[in-house]
Amino acid sequence: MRALIVGALIALGSGAHADTIAWHASLSAAMATSRVSGKPVLALFVGEGCGPCIEMQTITMTDPQVVAAVAGFETAVINTLTERVLATHFLVATVPTVKFLHSDGTVVFDNVGFASPEQFLGLLARGQEAHAV
Repeated sequence: MRALIVGALIALGSGAHADTIAWHASLSAAMATSRVSGKPVLALFVGEGCGPCIEMQTITMTDPQVVAAVAGFETAVINTLTERVLATHFLVATVPTVKFLHSDGTVVFDNVGFASPEQFLGLLARGQEAHAV
């Protein structure tokens, strides 16, 4: 199961194609880029062996409309098992969890649990709105 999640993260994290999300290597990198770009940060917290996390990564995050909409964010995937300090800092108790942040790390909106592509598009809009306030 670990290999499946790692493989999904590598495939999603490559950012080599226009039809995939360009994930930053870390949350700190996404936040640093956000300070320059002015885009909000989208942090996806996942766990190993988490079925809904795998579905978020392989179904929702590969949907062409989601990929296009996520371009308005600086993005990072955080594994809660290997990044326990970050998960604790951001009070992540359940995965998948999506946190929308300002570049300074302030959470402006979040969502817990699987979201279909259609639902996620709505979450992205709410994340953008919360960032603008």
